[in-house]
Amino acid sequence: DYWVFSEQQHTLTGERTHQVFRLADSVRVKVARVDLDARRIDFALAGDGPVGRPRKSSVRSRLKEGKIPGKSQPRDRSKKSGKKRR
Repeated sequence: DYWVFSEQQHTLTGERTHQVFRLADSVRVKVARVDLDARRIDFALAGDGPVGRPRKSSVRSRLKEGKIPGKSQPRDRSKKSGKKRR
């Protein structure tokens, strides 16, 4: 993945995965390579699953999923809670 740095938002965003990392996010890393001659250590993100924060979905993508922005899902009236009438 290629990472783009946003100086104003202090974020790194992956162009391919759209994975977002913000300043002060906790991540786990592993040592990928050590070059003693160049005195350099390369790190890689550890773990199988995605880390960081996923990018928020756009209104367009929610519409494709059938979710209308601003509308809540209808409630199931069979599971009423609260005060009961006498």
